[in-house]
Amino acid sequence: MRANKRAMSRGELARRASVSPETVRYYERIRPLAEPNRLLSGYRVYTEDTLARLLFIKNAQCLGFRLKEIQRLLAMQSDHGGRCRDVKKLVAGKISDIDRHLVHLRLTKSFLARLVQKCNGRDASGTCRIFTCMQVLPKALSRWSAKGV
Repeated sequence: MRANKRAMSRGELARRASVSPETVRYYERIRPLAEPNRLLSGYRVYTEDTLARLLFIKNAQCLGFRLKEIQRLLAMQSDHGGRCRDVKKLVAGKISDIDRHLVHLRLTKSFLARLVQKCNGRDASGTCRIFTCMQVLPKALSRWSAKGV
């Protein structure tokens, strides 16, 4: 394997990408990474191209893309770099998702701050008022929770 400087083992690939070998195996199984070539001995060998793809996946996840979205991006990239407007549309959609999530986070933060501010001990039953208030979420928050955001 050392004769070909570009070939590396799964462990080396994982180490160079700062992921676990199990992550590499998982990505092979769900197909963002192609099945690697094998040596006559049966050992899998990976290339610098595989490393670049794995780093792209990892970086896209850091930017908030889900694996399904990453697979779409990779498909676009494989299609001779993808049509820029399609890639731009997908990324703009991610920005919209982030904006919606930020609205939810601001509402949640505001609600929690009010809980802390209004907490003045226990209610008549001896329960902390925060628990009592958390049983009734404002409609805006419960709508977001129902959407799974």
